[in-house]
Amino acid sequence: QAECTWCEEHYFFDPSSGTCEVCPEHATCPGADLMPLPKRGYWTSYDFSTDHAHRIYKCDKGMCAGVGDADRTCWSTSNYSKCDANALQCTSGAEGVLYGTCKRLEFTYNRFRDQCVKCTSSQDFGGIVVIIAAGLYALYQAIITVSQRNSWIQEVRENIKSLMCFDVAKAKIIYVSVSIIAAVPTTVDIVFPEPMKTLVWVYSFLQFDMWGGVGADCWIDSFDYLKRAYF
Repeated sequence: QAECTWCEEHYFFDPSSGTCEVCPEHATCPGADLMPLPKRGYWTSYDFSTDHAHRIYKCDKGMCAGVGDADRTCWSTSNYSKCDANALQCTSGAEGVLYGTCKRLEFTYNRFRDQCVKCTSSQDFGGIVVIIAAGLYALYQAIITVSQRNSWIQEVRENIKSLMCFDVAKAKIIYVSVSIIAAVPTTVDIVFPEPMKTLVWVYSFLQFDMWGGVGADCWIDSFDYLKRAYF
């Protein structure tokens, strides 16, 4: 008798209506009394009742891990919303709606990895960046000092300057335009066809995130998203 209430594969049991419903898009439905399991890159509001279990949303960042086979027991009608939602659906350090944020002062978002990384590793990287920048500045000052004493080095410097002359205003316009184009796919949820998809991916590497690179939100509690975007 109990098996008569279970649903077949590709269907899920809707407790509100007592019927088996077709599995929603971007989810897997093993059947029985299990709710839809979001696939990688998608999210559902697990902390709420089963009334919202069929609503599957696309994640803006790559921190929605999807539901594995080992976690299926947490998706039954009797266990739903009783397990740790973060452990079930997200990658390490992610939290919030659509797992779009990282745990404050413990993790920071790394745009190139599209993941939350531990603050310790980000701070170590930030220290390396500062050391490299200081070394490059010291080298630049040494070259200037030496060039002032050697006329041929001074001539080489002038030749390099002449080769690097360009319109700064136009360069800024091009850079801003490229940054806007690179942000389009994640902002308006558009997937470009090839070769535009690859071109936009290349453009994304020009979006330099200095504060994210040094992990400023790891050691400054008030350094939120707005301050990161402003500075």
